[in-house]
Amino acid sequence: MNRKQRRSQAAKNIKSPKLGPGSVTSSNTGQKTTSEQVLRDAQKLLLAGNQAEAEILYRRVLDAKPNHAVALQHLGFLKNQTGQPAEALSFFAAALVEDADNPETEFGRASALLALGHNESAVQGFEKAISLKPDYPVSYVNLSAALIRLRRLDEAIDTADRGLAVAPDNVGLLNNRGDAQQLAGQIENAIASFRSTLAVKPDHLEARNNLGVALQKAGEMEAARTQFEAVITLNPKSAQAYYNLCLAGRKPDPDHIGAMEALLAEGEKSQRDAMNLHFALGLSHDRLGAFDLAFEHFNSANELDDRGAPYDPKAHTEAIDQLISVFSGGLFAERAGMGCASETPLFIVGMPRSGTTLVEQIVASHPKMHGAGELPCMRRIMSQVSKEIGTPTAYPDCMASLDAASATALGQSYVDCLESFAPEASSALRISDKLPGNFLNLGLIALMLPRARIIYCRRNPLDNCLSCYFQFFTSNLAYSRSLSGVGHYYREHERLMRHWETVLPSQILTVDYETLVGEQEAESRRIIAFAGLEWDDECLAFHKAKRAVSTASVWQARQPIFTTSMKRWRHYERHLEPLREALGQD
Repeated sequence: MNRKQRRSQAAKNIKSPKLGPGSVTSSNTGQKTTSEQVLRDAQKLLLAGNQAEAEILYRRVLDAKPNHAVALQHLGFLKNQTGQPAEALSFFAAALVEDADNPETEFGRASALLALGHNESAVQGFEKAISLKPDYPVSYVNLSAALIRLRRLDEAIDTADRGLAVAPDNVGLLNNRGDAQQLAGQIENAIASFRSTLAVKPDHLEARNNLGVALQKAGEMEAARTQFEAVITLNPKSAQAYYNLCLAGRKPDPDHIGAMEALLAEGEKSQRDAMNLHFALGLSHDRLGAFDLAFEHFNSANELDDRGAPYDPKAHTEAIDQLISVFSGGLFAERAGMGCASETPLFIVGMPRSGTTLVEQIVASHPKMHGAGELPCMRRIMSQVSKEIGTPTAYPDCMASLDAASATALGQSYVDCLESFAPEASSALRISDKLPGNFLNLGLIALMLPRARIIYCRRNPLDNCLSCYFQFFTSNLAYSRSLSGVGHYYREHERLMRHWETVLPSQILTVDYETLVGEQEAESRRIIAFAGLEWDDECLAFHKAKRAVSTASVWQARQPIFTTSMKRWRHYERHLEPLREALGQD
Protein backbone atom coordinates (compact mmCIF):
# COMPACT_ATOMS: atom_id res chain seq x y z
CA MET A 1 0.00 0.00 0.00
CA ASN A 2 1.48 3.36 -0.98
CA ARG A 3 1.38 6.48 1.18
CA LYS A 4 -1.61 7.97 -0.60
CA GLN A 5 -3.57 4.74 -0.09
CA ARG A 6 -2.55 4.66 3.57
CA ARG A 7 -3.86 8.18 4.08
CA SER A 8 -7.08 7.20 2.32
CA GLN A 9 -7.46 4.17 4.59
CA ALA A 10 -6.77 6.32 7.64
CA ALA A 11 -9.58 8.67 6.67
CA LYS A 12 -11.99 5.77 6.45
CA ASN A 13 -10.98 4.44 9.85
CA ILE A 14 -11.44 7.69 11.79
CA LYS A 15 -13.66 7.42 14.86
CA SER A 16 -15.36 10.79 15.16
CA PRO A 17 -15.79 12.37 18.58
CA LYS A 18 -19.28 12.92 19.91
CA LEU A 19 -20.95 15.63 17.84
CA GLY A 20 -22.70 18.71 19.08
CA PRO A 21 -26.50 19.23 18.97
CA GLY A 22 -26.48 21.48 15.85
CA SER A 23 -28.93 20.73 13.05
CA VAL A 24 -28.71 20.97 9.27
CA THR A 25 -31.50 21.30 6.70
CA SER A 26 -31.71 18.38 4.28
CA SER A 27 -31.72 19.49 0.66
CA ASN A 28 -33.92 16.53 -0.25
CA THR A 29 -36.70 16.82 2.32
CA GLY A 30 -36.34 20.34 3.70
CA GLN A 31 -36.47 18.74 7.15
CA LYS A 32 -34.04 19.39 9.99
CA THR A 33 -31.52 16.66 10.72
CA THR A 34 -28.61 16.52 13.13
CA SER A 35 -25.06 17.29 12.10
CA GLU A 36 -24.20 13.81 13.37
CA GLN A 37 -26.59 12.20 10.88
CA VAL A 38 -25.29 14.32 7.98
CA LEU A 39 -21.72 13.35 8.81
CA ARG A 40 -22.69 9.69 8.97
CA ASP A 41 -24.29 10.03 5.54
CA ALA A 42 -21.14 11.70 4.24
CA GLN A 43 -19.01 8.85 5.53
CA LYS A 44 -21.26 6.33 3.77
CA LEU A 45 -20.80 8.27 0.54
CA LEU A 46 -17.03 8.24 1.04
CA LEU A 47 -17.00 4.49 1.61
CA ALA A 48 -19.00 4.11 -1.60
CA GLY A 49 -16.42 6.19 -3.45
CA ASN A 50 -18.68 9.20 -3.95
CA GLN A 51 -16.31 11.90 -2.77
CA ALA A 52 -18.00 14.84 -4.51
CA GLU A 53 -21.37 14.30 -2.79
CA ALA A 54 -19.65 13.65 0.55
CA GLU A 55 -17.92 17.03 0.26
CA ILE A 56 -21.28 18.71 -0.37
CA LEU A 57 -22.59 17.28 2.92
CA TYR A 58 -19.46 18.29 4.87
CA ARG A 59 -19.76 21.84 3.56
CA ARG A 60 -23.46 21.90 4.47
CA VAL A 61 -22.49 21.15 8.06
CA LEU A 62 -19.93 23.98 7.93
CA ASP A 63 -22.50 26.37 6.47
CA ALA A 64 -24.54 25.81 9.61
CA LYS A 65 -21.55 25.81 11.95
CA PRO A 66 -18.30 27.09 10.34
CA ASN A 67 -16.13 25.94 13.24
CA HIS A 68 -17.46 22.35 13.40
CA ALA A 69 -14.24 20.50 14.29
CA VAL A 70 -15.29 17.06 13.02
CA ALA A 71 -16.58 18.35 9.68
CA LEU A 72 -13.36 20.29 9.23
CA GLN A 73 -11.32 17.24 10.12
CA HIS A 74 -13.21 14.92 7.76
CA LEU A 75 -13.06 17.44 4.94
CA GLY A 76 -9.30 17.57 5.51
CA PHE A 77 -9.09 13.80 5.13
CA LEU A 78 -11.18 13.97 1.97
CA LYS A 79 -8.80 16.55 0.49
CA ASN A 80 -5.83 14.34 1.39
CA GLN A 81 -7.63 11.43 -0.23
CA THR A 82 -8.22 13.35 -3.46
CA GLY A 83 -4.66 14.63 -3.78
CA GLN A 84 -5.22 18.19 -2.53
CA PRO A 85 -2.89 18.36 0.49
CA ALA A 86 -2.59 22.16 0.54
CA GLU A 87 -6.36 22.50 1.00
CA ALA A 88 -6.34 19.64 3.48
CA LEU A 89 -3.77 21.48 5.57
CA SER A 90 -6.04 24.51 5.97
CA PHE A 91 -8.97 22.36 7.11
CA PHE A 92 -6.85 20.47 9.64
CA ALA A 93 -5.43 23.73 11.00
CA ALA A 94 -8.95 25.09 11.49
CA ALA A 95 -10.05 21.85 13.16
CA LEU A 96 -7.16 22.01 15.62
CA VAL A 97 -8.16 25.54 16.63
CA GLU A 98 -11.50 24.12 17.77
CA ASP A 99 -10.26 20.76 19.06
CA ALA A 100 -6.62 21.04 20.04
CA ASP A 101 -4.55 17.89 20.57
CA ASN A 102 -6.88 15.65 18.59
CA PRO A 103 -4.62 12.74 17.52
CA GLU A 104 -6.51 11.96 14.30
CA THR A 105 -6.43 15.58 13.22
CA GLU A 106 -2.73 15.83 14.06
CA PHE A 107 -2.20 12.70 11.96
CA GLY A 108 -4.15 14.19 9.06
CA ARG A 109 -2.24 17.45 9.22
CA ALA A 110 1.10 15.59 9.25
CA SER A 111 -0.03 13.47 6.29
CA ALA A 112 -0.77 16.64 4.31
CA LEU A 113 2.67 18.01 5.19
CA LEU A 114 4.23 14.73 4.03
CA ALA A 115 2.39 14.91 0.72
CA LEU A 116 3.65 18.48 0.25
CA GLY A 117 7.23 17.37 0.87
CA HIS A 118 7.57 19.13 4.23
CA ASN A 119 9.18 16.03 5.70
CA GLU A 120 10.70 17.47 8.88
CA SER A 121 7.43 19.13 9.87
CA ALA A 122 5.57 15.93 9.03
CA VAL A 123 7.86 13.96 11.37
CA GLN A 124 7.06 16.35 14.20
CA GLY A 125 3.35 16.06 13.48
CA PHE A 126 3.32 12.26 13.45
CA GLU A 127 5.36 12.15 16.64
CA LYS A 128 2.80 14.39 18.32
CA ALA A 129 -0.05 12.21 17.04
CA ILE A 130 1.68 9.15 18.50
CA SER A 131 2.24 10.88 21.84
CA LEU A 132 -1.50 11.65 21.95
CA LYS A 133 -2.57 8.19 20.78
CA PRO A 134 0.20 5.56 21.03
CA ASP A 135 -2.05 2.74 19.77
CA TYR A 136 -2.80 4.36 16.38
CA PRO A 137 -0.76 2.20 13.91
CA VAL A 138 -1.17 4.39 10.83
CA SER A 139 0.75 7.21 12.55
CA TYR A 140 3.73 4.88 12.86
CA VAL A 141 3.33 3.90 9.18
CA ASN A 142 3.52 7.48 7.95
CA LEU A 143 6.19 8.51 10.46
CA SER A 144 8.46 5.70 9.26
CA ALA A 145 7.77 6.75 5.65
CA ALA A 146 8.75 10.35 6.43
CA LEU A 147 11.94 9.21 8.17
CA ILE A 148 12.83 7.05 5.16
CA ARG A 149 12.47 10.10 2.91
CA LEU A 150 14.90 11.94 5.20
CA ARG A 151 17.25 8.93 5.17
CA ARG A 152 17.03 8.73 8.94
CA LEU A 153 17.00 4.99 8.52
CA ASP A 154 17.78 3.79 12.05
CA GLU A 155 14.92 5.93 13.35
CA ALA A 156 12.62 4.61 10.62
CA ILE A 157 13.39 1.01 11.57
CA ASP A 158 12.87 1.80 15.26
CA THR A 159 9.56 3.54 14.49
CA ALA A 160 8.34 0.56 12.48
CA ASP A 161 9.29 -1.78 15.32
CA ARG A 162 7.42 0.42 17.83
CA GLY A 163 4.38 0.35 15.59
CA LEU A 164 4.61 -3.42 15.16
CA ALA A 165 4.53 -3.78 18.94
CA VAL A 166 1.07 -2.19 18.71
CA ALA A 167 -0.05 -3.91 15.49
CA PRO A 168 2.15 -6.96 14.73
CA ASP A 169 0.50 -7.74 11.38
CA ASN A 170 0.36 -4.22 9.96
CA VAL A 171 1.59 -4.63 6.38
CA GLY A 172 2.43 -0.93 5.99
CA LEU A 173 4.82 -1.13 8.94
CA LEU A 174 6.35 -4.43 7.83
CA ASN A 175 6.93 -3.10 4.31
CA ASN A 176 8.33 0.23 5.55
CA ARG A 177 10.71 -1.56 7.88
CA GLY A 178 11.94 -3.57 4.90
CA ASP A 179 12.36 -0.37 2.85
CA ALA A 180 14.47 1.24 5.57
CA GLN A 181 16.53 -1.90 6.11
CA GLN A 182 17.21 -2.21 2.40
CA LEU A 183 18.35 1.41 2.14
CA ALA A 184 20.56 0.89 5.19
CA GLY A 185 22.24 -2.06 3.48
CA GLN A 186 20.62 -4.63 5.79
CA ILE A 187 19.54 -6.76 2.85
CA GLU A 188 18.91 -10.04 4.68
CA ASN A 189 16.81 -8.24 7.29
CA ALA A 190 14.90 -6.47 4.50
CA ILE A 191 14.19 -9.79 2.78
CA ALA A 192 12.79 -11.13 6.06
CA SER A 193 10.58 -8.04 6.52
CA PHE A 194 9.16 -8.24 2.99
CA ARG A 195 8.50 -11.96 3.42
CA SER A 196 6.66 -11.18 6.67
CA THR A 197 4.54 -8.63 4.79
CA LEU A 198 3.62 -11.20 2.17
CA ALA A 199 2.83 -13.81 4.83
CA VAL A 200 0.10 -11.44 6.05
CA LYS A 201 -0.97 -10.19 2.62
CA PRO A 202 0.25 -12.34 -0.31
CA ASP A 203 -1.12 -9.91 -2.90
CA HIS A 204 0.77 -6.90 -1.50
CA LEU A 205 2.33 -5.84 -4.79
CA GLU A 206 4.70 -3.23 -3.40
CA ALA A 207 6.18 -5.70 -0.90
CA ARG A 208 6.52 -8.40 -3.54
CA ASN A 209 8.28 -6.02 -5.89
CA ASN A 210 10.50 -4.82 -3.02
CA LEU A 211 11.32 -8.42 -2.16
CA GLY A 212 12.41 -8.98 -5.75
CA VAL A 213 14.70 -5.94 -5.61
CA ALA A 214 16.22 -7.10 -2.31
CA LEU A 215 16.81 -10.61 -3.65
CA GLN A 216 18.41 -9.07 -6.72
CA LYS A 217 20.80 -7.07 -4.53
CA ALA A 218 21.63 -10.25 -2.62
CA GLY A 219 22.58 -11.97 -5.88
CA GLU A 220 19.58 -14.31 -5.94
CA MET A 221 18.62 -13.47 -9.52
CA GLU A 222 16.27 -16.37 -10.25
CA ALA A 223 14.37 -15.81 -7.00
CA ALA A 224 14.15 -12.10 -7.84
CA ARG A 225 12.76 -12.79 -11.30
CA THR A 226 10.17 -15.11 -9.76
CA GLN A 227 8.91 -12.24 -7.60
CA PHE A 228 8.76 -9.74 -10.48
CA GLU A 229 6.90 -12.28 -12.63
CA ALA A 230 4.47 -12.87 -9.75
CA VAL A 231 3.80 -9.12 -9.58
CA ILE A 232 3.07 -9.07 -13.32
CA THR A 233 0.72 -12.05 -12.93
CA LEU A 234 -1.15 -10.21 -10.16
CA ASN A 235 -1.04 -6.90 -12.00
CA PRO A 236 -0.24 -7.15 -15.74
CA LYS A 237 0.02 -3.33 -15.83
CA SER A 238 2.89 -3.06 -13.35
CA ALA A 239 5.42 -0.99 -15.28
CA GLN A 240 7.85 -1.10 -12.34
CA ALA A 241 7.88 -4.91 -12.34
CA TYR A 242 8.58 -5.04 -16.07
CA TYR A 243 11.50 -2.66 -15.65
CA ASN A 244 12.93 -4.58 -12.69
CA LEU A 245 12.60 -7.82 -14.63
CA CYS A 246 14.70 -6.29 -17.42
CA LEU A 247 17.37 -5.30 -14.89
CA ALA A 248 17.54 -8.90 -13.71
CA GLY A 249 19.41 -9.79 -16.90
CA ARG A 250 17.32 -12.49 -18.57
CA LYS A 251 16.93 -12.54 -22.35
CA PRO A 252 13.90 -10.38 -23.24
CA ASP A 253 10.58 -12.21 -23.44
CA PRO A 254 8.63 -11.34 -26.65
CA ASP A 255 5.36 -11.61 -24.72
CA HIS A 256 6.59 -9.09 -22.17
CA ILE A 257 7.73 -6.74 -24.93
CA GLY A 258 4.28 -6.95 -26.52
CA ALA A 259 2.59 -6.34 -23.17
CA MET A 260 4.76 -3.28 -22.48
CA GLU A 261 4.10 -1.84 -25.92
CA ALA A 262 0.37 -2.34 -25.38
CA LEU A 263 0.58 -0.56 -22.02
CA LEU A 264 2.37 2.37 -23.62
CA ALA A 265 -0.34 2.59 -26.25
CA GLU A 266 -2.99 2.93 -23.54
CA GLY A 267 -3.90 6.50 -22.65
CA GLU A 268 -4.02 6.35 -18.85
CA LYS A 269 -0.70 5.89 -17.08
CA SER A 270 1.47 7.90 -14.76
CA GLN A 271 4.55 9.68 -16.03
CA ARG A 272 6.76 7.38 -13.97
CA ASP A 273 5.05 4.28 -15.37
CA ALA A 274 5.65 5.56 -18.89
CA MET A 275 9.33 6.15 -18.07
CA ASN A 276 9.67 2.64 -16.62
CA LEU A 277 8.15 1.16 -19.77
CA HIS A 278 10.31 3.18 -22.14
CA PHE A 279 13.50 2.35 -20.24
CA ALA A 280 12.50 -1.34 -20.08
CA LEU A 281 11.76 -1.46 -23.80
CA GLY A 282 15.02 0.35 -24.50
CA LEU A 283 16.95 -2.29 -22.56
CA SER A 284 15.02 -5.10 -24.25
CA HIS A 285 15.57 -3.88 -27.79
CA ASP A 286 19.23 -3.12 -27.03
CA ARG A 287 19.77 -6.75 -26.01
CA LEU A 288 17.97 -7.95 -29.13
CA GLY A 289 20.15 -5.78 -31.36
CA ALA A 290 17.35 -3.41 -32.46
CA PHE A 291 19.49 -0.39 -31.62
CA ASP A 292 17.56 2.38 -33.39
CA LEU A 293 14.33 1.27 -31.73
CA ALA A 294 16.13 1.00 -28.39
CA PHE A 295 17.46 4.55 -28.72
CA GLU A 296 13.97 5.82 -29.55
CA HIS A 297 12.68 4.40 -26.26
CA PHE A 298 15.61 5.69 -24.19
CA ASN A 299 15.13 9.11 -25.75
CA SER A 300 11.38 9.08 -24.96
CA ALA A 301 12.05 8.05 -21.37
CA ASN A 302 14.49 10.90 -20.81
CA GLU A 303 12.19 13.45 -22.42
CA LEU A 304 9.51 12.47 -19.89
CA ASP A 305 11.83 12.91 -16.89
CA ASP A 306 11.13 16.29 -15.31
CA ARG A 307 12.21 15.50 -11.75
CA GLY A 308 13.64 18.60 -10.14
CA ALA A 309 15.28 21.51 -11.90
CA PRO A 310 16.84 21.00 -15.33
CA TYR A 311 20.61 20.72 -15.67
CA ASP A 312 22.34 24.12 -15.77
CA PRO A 313 25.68 23.74 -17.62
CA LYS A 314 26.81 27.30 -16.85
CA ALA A 315 26.16 26.93 -13.11
CA HIS A 316 27.96 23.58 -13.02
CA THR A 317 31.01 24.98 -14.82
CA GLU A 318 31.12 27.85 -12.32
CA ALA A 319 30.93 25.37 -9.44
CA ILE A 320 33.88 23.41 -10.84
CA ASP A 321 35.81 26.66 -11.32
CA GLN A 322 35.20 27.50 -7.67
CA LEU A 323 36.41 24.10 -6.44
CA ILE A 324 39.60 24.37 -8.49
CA SER A 325 40.21 27.90 -7.21
CA VAL A 326 39.60 27.11 -3.53
CA PHE A 327 41.41 23.77 -3.40
CA SER A 328 44.71 25.01 -4.78
CA GLY A 329 48.08 23.42 -4.32
CA GLY A 330 48.86 26.21 -1.89
CA LEU A 331 45.89 25.29 0.34
CA PHE A 332 47.12 21.71 0.68
CA ALA A 333 50.68 22.85 1.34
CA GLU A 334 49.54 25.20 4.11
CA ARG A 335 47.45 22.49 5.77
CA ALA A 336 49.77 19.54 5.39
CA GLY A 337 49.60 17.18 8.36
CA MET A 338 46.05 18.12 9.34
CA GLY A 339 43.15 15.72 9.60
CA CYS A 340 42.23 12.32 11.01
CA ALA A 341 44.99 9.71 10.63
CA SER A 342 42.67 6.77 9.88
CA GLU A 343 43.65 4.57 6.92
CA THR A 344 40.34 2.71 6.95
CA PRO A 345 38.48 4.68 4.25
CA LEU A 346 38.89 3.73 0.59
CA PHE A 347 36.98 5.99 -1.80
CA ILE A 348 35.96 4.73 -5.25
CA VAL A 349 34.90 7.66 -7.41
CA GLY A 350 34.20 8.65 -10.99
CA MET A 351 31.25 9.12 -13.28
CA PRO A 352 28.24 6.85 -12.69
CA ARG A 353 28.51 3.75 -14.91
CA SER A 354 32.30 4.07 -15.10
CA GLY A 355 33.20 0.76 -13.42
CA THR A 356 32.95 1.78 -9.77
CA THR A 357 30.79 -1.24 -8.88
CA LEU A 358 33.20 -3.63 -10.62
CA VAL A 359 36.16 -2.15 -8.73
CA GLU A 360 34.33 -2.37 -5.41
CA GLN A 361 33.43 -6.00 -6.09
CA ILE A 362 37.12 -6.74 -6.63
CA VAL A 363 38.31 -4.99 -3.46
CA ALA A 364 35.42 -6.33 -1.37
CA SER A 365 36.40 -9.89 -2.32
CA HIS A 366 39.60 -9.44 -0.33
CA PRO A 367 39.29 -10.91 3.21
CA LYS A 368 40.76 -7.75 4.76
CA MET A 369 38.43 -5.37 2.94
CA HIS A 370 34.73 -4.54 3.16
CA GLY A 371 32.60 -2.95 0.44
CA ALA A 372 30.02 -0.69 2.06
CA GLY A 373 28.47 0.55 -1.21
CA GLU A 374 27.25 4.06 -1.94
CA LEU A 375 27.12 5.85 1.39
CA PRO A 376 25.52 9.15 2.50
CA CYS A 377 28.43 9.95 4.83
CA MET A 378 30.03 12.68 2.73
CA ARG A 379 26.67 14.40 2.25
CA ARG A 380 26.33 14.54 6.02
CA ILE A 381 29.83 15.94 6.38
CA MET A 382 29.20 18.57 3.69
CA SER A 383 26.11 19.77 5.56
CA GLN A 384 28.10 20.46 8.74
CA VAL A 385 31.42 21.79 7.41
CA SER A 386 30.75 25.48 8.03
CA LYS A 387 29.31 24.82 11.48
CA GLU A 388 32.26 22.62 12.46
CA ILE A 389 34.75 25.25 11.30
CA GLY A 390 32.76 27.95 13.11
CA THR A 391 32.14 30.31 10.22
CA PRO A 392 28.99 31.53 8.43
CA THR A 393 30.85 31.27 5.11
CA ALA A 394 29.41 28.53 2.91
CA TYR A 395 31.36 25.60 1.49
CA PRO A 396 33.80 25.58 -0.28
CA ASP A 397 34.93 29.12 0.57
CA CYS A 398 34.89 28.24 4.27
CA MET A 399 37.99 26.07 3.65
CA ALA A 400 40.08 29.21 4.10
CA SER A 401 39.16 29.02 7.81
CA LEU A 402 39.83 25.29 8.28
CA ASP A 403 42.08 24.59 11.26
CA ALA A 404 43.66 21.39 12.51
CA ALA A 405 41.00 20.66 15.13
CA SER A 406 38.17 21.05 12.62
CA ALA A 407 39.93 18.92 10.00
CA THR A 408 40.43 16.12 12.55
CA ALA A 409 36.86 16.35 13.83
CA LEU A 410 35.41 16.20 10.30
CA GLY A 411 37.59 13.23 9.41
CA GLN A 412 36.64 11.34 12.57
CA SER A 413 32.98 12.11 11.93
CA TYR A 414 33.29 10.53 8.50
CA VAL A 415 35.04 7.43 9.91
CA ASP A 416 32.29 7.05 12.54
CA CYS A 417 29.65 7.23 9.83
CA LEU A 418 31.54 4.77 7.63
CA GLU A 419 31.84 2.25 10.44
CA SER A 420 28.16 2.63 11.35
CA PHE A 421 27.27 1.37 7.88
CA ALA A 422 29.62 -1.58 8.20
CA PRO A 423 29.27 -2.88 11.77
CA GLU A 424 30.13 -6.41 10.59
CA ALA A 425 33.46 -5.18 9.19
CA SER A 426 35.25 -4.67 12.51
CA SER A 427 38.21 -6.78 11.36
CA ALA A 428 38.52 -5.07 7.96
CA LEU A 429 41.59 -2.93 7.35
CA ARG A 430 39.82 -0.99 4.59
CA ILE A 431 36.16 -0.08 4.08
CA SER A 432 35.15 1.28 0.71
CA ASP A 433 32.65 4.02 -0.07
CA LYS A 434 31.85 3.89 -3.77
CA LEU A 435 29.56 6.88 -4.17
CA PRO A 436 30.72 8.03 -7.63
CA GLY A 437 29.88 11.70 -7.05
CA ASN A 438 32.46 11.96 -4.29
CA PHE A 439 34.87 12.98 -7.04
CA LEU A 440 33.50 16.47 -6.36
CA ASN A 441 34.60 16.24 -2.72
CA LEU A 442 38.17 14.97 -3.03
CA GLY A 443 39.64 18.25 -1.84
CA LEU A 444 37.80 18.11 1.48
CA ILE A 445 38.44 14.37 1.75
CA ALA A 446 42.19 14.92 1.37
CA LEU A 447 42.23 17.61 4.07
CA MET A 448 40.22 15.70 6.65
CA LEU A 449 41.48 12.18 5.78
CA PRO A 450 45.02 12.63 4.42
CA ARG A 451 45.75 8.88 4.61
CA ALA A 452 42.59 7.77 2.83
CA ARG A 453 43.06 6.09 -0.53
CA ILE A 454 41.12 7.15 -3.63
CA ILE A 455 40.50 5.03 -6.71
CA TYR A 456 39.34 7.01 -9.73
CA CYS A 457 37.41 4.93 -12.28
CA ARG A 458 37.55 6.17 -15.85
CA ARG A 459 35.78 4.86 -18.93
CA ASN A 460 35.57 5.68 -22.63
CA PRO A 461 33.58 8.96 -22.69
CA LEU A 462 31.08 7.85 -25.35
CA ASP A 463 30.38 4.51 -23.65
CA ASN A 464 30.20 6.12 -20.22
CA CYS A 465 27.85 8.93 -21.25
CA LEU A 466 25.61 6.67 -23.29
CA SER A 467 25.32 4.25 -20.37
CA CYS A 468 24.23 7.15 -18.14
CA TYR A 469 21.67 8.25 -20.72
CA PHE A 470 20.26 4.72 -20.87
CA GLN A 471 19.95 4.38 -17.09
CA PHE A 472 16.84 5.17 -15.02
CA PHE A 473 18.59 6.57 -11.96
CA THR A 474 16.51 6.51 -8.79
CA SER A 475 18.08 9.79 -7.69
CA ASN A 476 17.66 12.88 -9.81
CA LEU A 477 20.75 13.23 -12.00
CA ALA A 478 19.46 16.02 -14.21
CA TYR A 479 22.49 16.02 -16.48
CA SER A 480 21.79 12.43 -17.57
CA ARG A 481 18.49 13.38 -19.23
CA SER A 482 20.10 14.68 -22.44
CA LEU A 483 23.13 13.71 -24.48
CA SER A 484 24.40 17.28 -24.43
CA GLY A 485 23.92 17.46 -20.65
CA VAL A 486 25.74 14.22 -19.84
CA GLY A 487 28.51 15.14 -22.28
CA HIS A 488 29.03 18.52 -20.63
CA TYR A 489 29.01 16.96 -17.16
CA TYR A 490 31.54 14.33 -18.23
CA ARG A 491 33.87 16.98 -19.62
CA GLU A 492 33.70 19.04 -16.42
CA HIS A 493 34.24 15.93 -14.29
CA GLU A 494 37.34 15.16 -16.35
CA ARG A 495 38.62 18.74 -15.88
CA LEU A 496 38.20 18.53 -12.11
CA MET A 497 39.86 15.13 -11.93
CA ARG A 498 42.90 16.46 -13.80
CA HIS A 499 43.14 19.13 -11.09
CA TRP A 500 42.89 16.59 -8.25
CA GLU A 501 45.53 14.39 -9.88
CA THR A 502 47.84 17.43 -10.03
CA VAL A 503 47.43 18.56 -6.39
CA LEU A 504 46.84 15.11 -4.81
CA PRO A 505 48.92 12.71 -6.93
CA SER A 506 49.89 10.21 -4.23
CA GLN A 507 46.36 9.66 -2.95
CA ILE A 508 44.71 8.79 -6.28
CA LEU A 509 44.95 5.62 -8.37
CA THR A 510 43.38 5.90 -11.84
CA VAL A 511 41.80 2.72 -13.18
CA ASP A 512 40.62 2.61 -16.78
CA TYR A 513 37.63 0.33 -17.27
CA GLU A 514 38.87 -0.93 -20.63
CA THR A 515 42.29 -1.86 -19.18
CA LEU A 516 40.67 -3.62 -16.22
CA VAL A 517 38.47 -5.67 -18.54
CA GLY A 518 41.38 -6.55 -20.83
CA GLU A 519 43.98 -7.20 -18.11
CA GLN A 520 41.91 -8.31 -15.16
CA GLU A 521 44.56 -9.91 -12.98
CA ALA A 522 47.28 -7.32 -13.52
CA GLU A 523 44.91 -4.42 -12.82
CA SER A 524 43.33 -6.20 -9.84
CA ARG A 525 46.78 -6.75 -8.34
CA ARG A 526 47.57 -3.06 -8.87
CA ILE A 527 44.36 -2.07 -7.08
CA ILE A 528 45.00 -4.34 -4.09
CA ALA A 529 48.60 -3.16 -3.82
CA PHE A 530 47.42 0.45 -3.82
CA ALA A 531 45.11 -0.44 -0.94
CA GLY A 532 48.20 -1.53 0.99
CA LEU A 533 47.28 -5.21 1.21
CA GLU A 534 48.75 -8.55 0.19
CA TRP A 535 47.27 -10.17 -2.89
CA ASP A 536 44.45 -12.72 -2.50
CA ASP A 537 43.17 -14.89 -5.37
CA GLU A 538 39.59 -14.36 -4.19
CA CYS A 539 39.77 -10.97 -5.89
CA LEU A 540 39.64 -12.70 -9.28
CA ALA A 541 36.34 -14.41 -8.37
CA PHE A 542 34.60 -11.14 -7.42
CA HIS A 543 31.32 -12.22 -9.06
CA LYS A 544 30.95 -14.99 -6.46
CA ALA A 545 31.26 -12.64 -3.49
CA LYS A 546 28.41 -13.02 -0.99
CA ARG A 547 27.62 -9.35 -0.51
CA ALA A 548 24.74 -7.08 -1.35
CA VAL A 549 25.05 -4.83 -4.40
CA SER A 550 22.70 -1.86 -4.39
CA THR A 551 23.59 -0.03 -7.58
CA ALA A 552 22.36 0.06 -11.15
CA SER A 553 25.06 -2.51 -12.03
CA VAL A 554 23.54 -5.15 -9.75
CA TRP A 555 23.27 -7.80 -12.50
CA GLN A 556 26.68 -7.13 -14.03
CA ALA A 557 28.34 -7.39 -10.61
CA ARG A 558 27.26 -11.06 -10.46
CA GLN A 559 28.88 -11.94 -13.79
CA PRO A 560 32.52 -12.64 -14.67
CA ILE A 561 34.20 -9.78 -16.53
CA PHE A 562 32.79 -9.45 -20.05
CA THR A 563 33.58 -7.16 -22.97
CA THR A 564 30.13 -6.50 -24.43
CA SER A 565 29.89 -3.07 -22.76
CA MET A 566 33.03 -1.88 -24.53
CA LYS A 567 32.56 0.22 -27.68
CA ARG A 568 28.81 -0.10 -27.26
CA TRP A 569 28.51 3.44 -28.58
CA ARG A 570 29.20 2.21 -32.12
CA HIS A 571 25.69 0.72 -32.27
CA TYR A 572 24.28 4.21 -31.70
CA GLU A 573 26.81 6.27 -33.65
CA ARG A 574 24.31 8.02 -35.88
CA HIS A 575 22.47 9.42 -32.83
CA LEU A 576 25.50 10.81 -31.02
CA GLU A 577 26.23 14.18 -32.62
CA PRO A 578 24.96 16.19 -29.58
CA LEU A 579 27.12 14.06 -27.29
CA ARG A 580 30.25 14.39 -29.42
CA GLU A 581 29.76 18.14 -29.59
CA ALA A 582 29.37 18.44 -25.80
CA LEU A 583 32.50 16.32 -25.30
CA GLY A 584 34.46 18.48 -27.71
CA GLN A 585 35.01 15.62 -30.15
CA ASP A 586 35.15 16.23 -33.90
